Amino acid sequence: MILRGGRIDIYIKDKSNNFITIENKIYAGDQDGQLARYHRHATHSDLFYLTLEGGMPSDKSRKGLKEDEDFKCISYKENVINWLEACRKEVAIIPIVREAISHYINLIKYLTNQTTNHNMEQELTALTKTNFKAAFAIAGNLNHAIKEMVSDFGEEMIAVLRDKGIVCDYNIDFGKNYTGIYLGKEEWKYVRIGFQFWAKNHNLIFGLTINGTDNWSRPIEIPIELQEKLKKLPNTEKRNNGWWPWYNFMEQPYSDWSKAEAYEAISDGRMRKIFLEKIDMLLEMTKGIEL
Repeated sequence: MILRGGRIDIYIKDKSNNFITIENKIYAGDQDGQLARYHRHATHSDLFYLTLEGGMPSDKSRKGLKEDEDFKCISYKENVINWLEACRKEVAIIPIVREAISHYINLIKYLTNQTTNHNMEQELTALTKTNFKAAFAIAGNLNHAIKEMVSDFGEEMIAVLRDKGIVCDYNIDFGKNYTGIYLGKEEWKYVRIGFQFWAKNHNLIFGLTINGTDNWSRPIEIPIELQEKLKKLPNTEKRNNGWWPWYNFMEQPYSDWSKAEAYEAISDGRMRKIFLEKIDMLLEMTKGIEL
């Protein structure tokens, strides 16, 4: 539903004119004043902020709104899964619906890191209880290890692409949205190849991205002839972003760097291979086009 304050993700109304407004955030950043606008333009409704883990909206989104007074935080990990499990019990005798709900529950468990084998989970829990110092040391060092692996991967890509005559620049920072790895050649004036995380360490995309103005506040103007050629590239159905005339989402397990599978792929070379395959595909696709 669209209100003056923006587009509401989920807007529920019952026969008694009671309303519920839900802002659904999965791997997406907050917009400036977003939650505050929804609260201001829908003061008659209960406002919920739904995320995978039940996180708080950013200061810039809530603009002084108070949790449990102006809005409530809910999560897929607990609230939605508990609701779905209750629904599954109600439709136990309807196999198609029951299985659809089960698949949705499994997807949420995957996204919220709850898919560990039950026996393994019990073993890890028992091991943690008897080795708290080691467990805390490992947990405390995990982010440092991830940061080093990401940095090593960036340096590796720089070295590999140098041999192809391609300059590689990476600025991956999992504390921010829209960071990534960008590739260019000296003769490319308008367009680069990019790999970008649209939501911190999630939602990795790849494609062709327009260079920015001096302060990178907006994409530069590109010749009409180049615009037309980029429009004619195959599989351009996702052309809904002024920065990206062509892009696609990276497949799993390469798109979600919050999970162990991504770092296993970095460690054994699969991540580098898939990146190079995407780069070669884009180079072939744009052959003969003055980027």
